[in-house]
Amino acid sequence: MKSIYRVFLLGLVALTFSLSAKSQASLEFNQVIHQTVSGTVSGAASYVTLGTTTLTVPAGKVWKISAARARWTIYSGNITGYCSGDPIGLYLDDVNIFYSVFSTSNYANYENPIWLPAGTYTLDLRGYTCTSTAVSAKGFISAIEFDVVP
Repeated sequence: MKSIYRVFLLGLVALTFSLSAKSQASLEFNQVIHQTVSGTVSGAASYVTLGTTTLTVPAGKVWKISAARARWTIYSGNITGYCSGDPIGLYLDDVNIFYSVFSTSNYANYENPIWLPAGTYTLDLRGYTCTSTAVSAKGFISAIEFDVVP
């Protein structure tokens, strides 16, 4: 009789734990995100914000940023008067996620992939140039949006 009672009690404890245990949510692919940010500057002998965009990850979703890039482009003729390598970078909520130096073609990606939970984020394109020619820059992120399925 004690054996049956023990098996019943063990089964009841196991059932209680299995019903109260919370499993991790799973992720299901939803869509690919490609977000750009751009801007123009002329004669800025300092590091300036060229463009800003707001990223909104909806409730019940997460984003996986898999790539981030930025580059200078030219509006009028060739750029002259480069200084300090004319760096350009992408910043996500004031944290640098991409950095490039024009004169050396060196670049650095930081901590990709980056996971973003639901919420609102600011993506800034910042650069430094001391040319008098109007120049523009463009940056982008590529992300995968997932549905969080309980």
